[in-house]
Amino acid sequence: MKKLILLLFAITATASAATVNQIVASVGKIAITSYDVQQLRDFDQKVTGKRPSANDALERLISMAALLSLSENNPDYYMDEIELRKTINSITNNPTDPTTEQRKKIYEEHSEIYRMAIRADKVKRGMMYLDLQVKQKLGDSIPAKESRDFYNKNKAAFKDSPFPKFDLIIFAVESDPKWSLSELADVETQMEEIAKCLDKSSDFNAIRRKFPKLRLTRYSGKTGLFGPDVLILQKRIPEEVLGISLEKSIQLGPVSIPIIKNKGIYIPSPIPLQSTGAPTYLTLKILRIDEPKQLTYEEALPQIEEILRMQKAEVAINDAIKERIKSGQITLNSLSKGYDSVFRKFK
Repeated sequence: MKKLILLLFAITATASAATVNQIVASVGKIAITSYDVQQLRDFDQKVTGKRPSANDALERLISMAALLSLSENNPDYYMDEIELRKTINSITNNPTDPTTEQRKKIYEEHSEIYRMAIRADKVKRGMMYLDLQVKQKLGDSIPAKESRDFYNKNKAAFKDSPFPKFDLIIFAVESDPKWSLSELADVETQMEEIAKCLDKSSDFNAIRRKFPKLRLTRYSGKTGLFGPDVLILQKRIPEEVLGISLEKSIQLGPVSIPIIKNKGIYIPSPIPLQSTGAPTYLTLKILRIDEPKQLTYEEALPQIEEILRMQKAEVAINDAIKERIKSGQITLNSLSKGYDSVFRKFK
């Protein structure tokens, strides 16, 4: 998408391009093209792992565009560019969130969808507190049976933390293309010897003193027991190292290397680390990995009620949008017969 908030998207002059990126609907001043539909499908697949149908994607785009139409003349719903940029920055540049890099990448690839979704979410929040029709539908309390059934169905999702905590000892040496064969062999021999030392000891400093010539990376050492938010973003430990510690084994050609707690683990091949851009020799010891704790129903109840409340809000807001379209408060023009089933939901 180019700019969703303008009157119409530009369509190229050639017939083939017009077919690929034809306008399929307009909501108020916002045009939705076939390209937008495909972009939302790609966006959802990257965010959720599931690719929606073209019909489902168009239905969501119509709903979001309708929300933006409501915000045009309502300061309680409208998000200006300054507020939008601050929100995007908090999502894509959060030093306490280990998924921030992934969010940033998705934003860079689908910036207009992302921007549209953020603006639409502000309208939704506003409607939950200011729209009488929506507030009325949200006024009822959540029945205990509904909450209990939701917990039983989704029990595995309710943990005290989204990530495990790791306590590791790491010895890492970045491979140097200038090494001679003898230097390479020497590094490999020393890293293997470190693994043997780790079988007997967890004293990083004592082992380090035995191999003074090794040029260890800055993140080499004992991590302490922390989640990936601290280890990746503050201690700068490559996420691949944490990923390896969660595996049962690593396959290097015909050789399988078991990943066992409280044992020295030497990986006899440099690992290409995306975060550092350098192939790295790695020897480590897993001292402890604490998996997230399962919450009881009582502990999870506040989360459950918030989730169910938001689900009710989504339904109430979608109903309110459809009523406004039917009454003509929001104009919806269908410009493609291929999506008739979608347009009928709003008429």
